[in-house]
Amino acid sequence: MSNSTTAAYLSLENIAVSAIIAVVGIFGLLSNAAAMISVRCNPVLRSSFGVLCFSHSVANFGVMLVFVFWVTPMTVIHSDISSELLGKIFGQINIMFWDIMNHQGSGSTVSLAAHKKRRQIETRFFMQTLYQNALFFYEISNFYYVTVLFTDPWAVFFTSTFAWEICHAFDGFVVVLFNFHLSFIGIHTTKTRSAMISEHKKTTSAWHIVTNG
Repeated sequence: MSNSTTAAYLSLENIAVSAIIAVVGIFGLLSNAAAMISVRCNPVLRSSFGVLCFSHSVANFGVMLVFVFWVTPMTVIHSDISSELLGKIFGQINIMFWDIMNHQGSGSTVSLAAHKKRRQIETRFFMQTLYQNALFFYEISNFYYVTVLFTDPWAVFFTSTFAWEICHAFDGFVVVLFNFHLSFIGIHTTKTRSAMISEHKKTTSAWHIVTNG
């Protein structure tokens, strides 16, 4: 295989890898943005567990930003900038978000204890945490143990970079999956309450006008 053929093959590989990273990253941005909205609009999550879910989604969103706007273009152009100071800074930012997610994941079960009287909500929170911890286990086991068993570049990619990114992308999706319906109910309830208050004010104002008139 000539040098030009090898370079073209590697270029196509870089584009393919970048496309995968970009697609997963965009999905992660959307899912975690939706997760933040769901948590904010869900009246049940106005608690310490809700704060954890929201900050968790913010951390995931930060990881996705780095993957989409830094890792993707650097993989395409295969630039040496990624190994210089700027690349190290983005790497540290990504690790910082990962650490935030790690510490918050360990505190989720503590928050569940505060919901003993609300068994159904507690069960849903527990299942949500279980799914999120399963994703975290998948990421850690692949990143530290499975990937070392391979030498093929694609196998290494799917058990390291891809596993890391997909974990943060689907983590937001899990939050949406467990809370979107209740968030929609919360939005509807808030709008209904606001409409009722507005109607009450109009009725009261009209009554005062008639009485005083």
